[in-house]
Amino acid sequence: RYAYGRDIWNYIPYYEHLTASYNYNVANELAPFEVGFSWFSTMCKAWGVSFWGMTAIISVLYWGAIYWLFSYIKSHQMFALLALVTLDNAVFLEQIRQCLAVAFIIYAFCFYHKYSWKIVPIALLIVSTTMHKTALPFIFFMFLGLLMSGMRTDKRAYFMLAVLLFSFMAIPLHPVLQQFVPFLPSSLQESAGYHLMVGKRVQKIFVLYLMVIMCMGYYTRPKGEDKKEKIYHWIIWGSLGIIVVLYQYYLILYRIRSYFLPLVLVWMLNTLAEAAEKERLLKQMTCVVMLGFSLLLVIELPHRYEKMQGQTDRVSWVWERRNHSEKELQARQLEQAKLFWLYDNAKGLQMGFN
Repeated sequence: RYAYGRDIWNYIPYYEHLTASYNYNVANELAPFEVGFSWFSTMCKAWGVSFWGMTAIISVLYWGAIYWLFSYIKSHQMFALLALVTLDNAVFLEQIRQCLAVAFIIYAFCFYHKYSWKIVPIALLIVSTTMHKTALPFIFFMFLGLLMSGMRTDKRAYFMLAVLLFSFMAIPLHPVLQQFVPFLPSSLQESAGYHLMVGKRVQKIFVLYLMVIMCMGYYTRPKGEDKKEKIYHWIIWGSLGIIVVLYQYYLILYRIRSYFLPLVLVWMLNTLAEAAEKERLLKQMTCVVMLGFSLLLVIELPHRYEKMQGQTDRVSWVWERRNHSEKELQARQLEQAKLFWLYDNAKGLQMGFN
């Protein structure tokens, strides 16, 4: 992919005007991106890498992390990949900085799980926060998992989430959640307040969320005394809890969900793999709902994009270089991104992008 999505309106001019030697003041004047991403972009520029090449490097880092993480799934890795592409395609197609942050967090998990190292995972977590600010709340949540790992997360805890999901679909939590915004880092407050203004009660994905929570509650078995297992289990339960609390506020949820969705998929599929063969009806129903949701998106998305003035989701393929220069493709995509921000953004927020 090249110059895909709406955010290239900021990224391409930023990258083109970067110098080969890092200067924070210059980079910050171009765009107030995180310092780690500025360093990463500057290094790519110093190596003579084009914007196309930089996005390719990011894709390799992200999919390398996913490959390593999904290697821990006992069976049905392809189903996990389908769920990831269906639910989280924006992060690896459009959200360049957040894609890097998610990748480094996954690498941190994998290093911690395989080697029990502490320094390397902590360093990777710190790096992730310098790539995108949304990594900060999730890392705080992860360390909270270390403190709360002694709490019991059994079937009743999952079924409680299912009940709360129904409740929070009807009850707007915006006034309550806004009270926590001032406690966030200053760099996050404005963005969090804006994202919490966008909400929608009835969403098609509600059924999928409910089935996943019920599935996890039904098939969860007591874990041993292994400390890592307890930490992982609390993080998974807490991740589903975040989905429940932020269900209505899909714009901020889609941002945060990217960090824990791959982890939830690994844990859930391994939990289902351990379930008795005679207890397979609920997990089969969950798989059918997931497949149905994927099919619905495949049908709906083209119609939704046809109504947009800015065709930002038009894919620019490598073989288009046979007939067009890189600059021509870039100009075409930038024009579509401009139209999106001028005409389609407000409409998309009202309809819901997913």
